[in-house]
Amino acid sequence: IVNLNSNTNSHKFSFTQEDLSRDLDNFIRLQGEPLGANSSYYIDYVIHKKAKDEGIKVLLSGQGGDEITGGYRGYPVQKLLF
Repeated sequence: IVNLNSNTNSHKFSFTQEDLSRDLDNFIRLQGEPLGANSSYYIDYVIHKKAKDEGIKVLLSGQGGDEITGGYRGYPVQKLLF
């Protein structure tokens, strides 16, 4: 899919339970720390792996935006900077 407004390509794909079973050991090893009960970590893993496999060098995402803008109560210093 080509996004004509920004001259970029979009890629759509899906994954299965079998994909998760195959990836699980490597996914846990790469995380290097305990994870919360949130599937977004694995979804990011799948997206990054797929991009690497397809030779994509740059990914743009909104992931982490809350931390940068102080969207959580646990980041009072960042709130003061804005």
